[in-house]
Amino acid sequence: MNTASRILAAAVSITTPYYIYQVSRQISDVYPSTVTVTNTTSASYLESKSHCTVNPRNCTGLHDTRSIVVELPPTKRAYSDEQILAAYIQGYFGGWVFAPERRALQLLRRRLVNFTALKIIQSRDTATNIWSYKQLSSDRLPPLHTVLFGAFQVVDCRLTNHQNSPEPAESYIDFGFGSDTSHFSGFHRFSIHRDSPKDLDPPAGPATSTTVTITNSCLACDPSKNNLFGGSLLHSLHKFYAMLLFQEGVARVRALET
Repeated sequence: MNTASRILAAAVSITTPYYIYQVSRQISDVYPSTVTVTNTTSASYLESKSHCTVNPRNCTGLHDTRSIVVELPPTKRAYSDEQILAAYIQGYFGGWVFAPERRALQLLRRRLVNFTALKIIQSRDTATNIWSYKQLSSDRLPPLHTVLFGAFQVVDCRLTNHQNSPEPAESYIDFGFGSDTSHFSGFHRFSIHRDSPKDLDPPAGPATSTTVTITNSCLACDPSKNNLFGGSLLHSLHKFYAMLLFQEGVARVRALET
């Protein structure tokens, strides 16, 4: 073993335990048993503009959804959907779990996400590029078409004004990845759903609901042909990694309570 290999081995042996410790510390209060996991996505997700953008041929893919109910204390019920989603994004893309992937993308520094449906739009409006987690706002969502770390692009976003909406409605932001002209494409939807005011005891206004449901839905597919994407081992690794990312995103939202 040469000197460079020894240095690399020593660095890995030191940083890996530290990384595991930091990840465990960040997600320790978000128990997997409190997360609902399914291998499906909602009808609104499948019929969305984002789905048409990343999977225009409607090819078969792998779907999964994770959701959790988070209680907001009385002092924090005025947080907007945008603030909650922004906090989740900070934890998801700016946390310890994503750190190795983030660092690899920063070193590569290449544009890896590209969608045919957005080319005309992007030719008129240059997309914002975010290369550092420090650029992620704590209370504002990335603008439409923003590209994170060269690999994740905001393809759609909707924020609900609960003051003007008597019924519960969903706010969401969609991040596409891959390309519809390659063999790998998909998107994440991070969404917030508030309680209906009439379901609260005692009743309260739409902006003061006590709980929100945070959901992360995902599709990964080969947009060029209609067959299942990836193997069982790859899917198992994805599910493990996706759970850790979801936990750290939720942990960041809960940190708003302190």
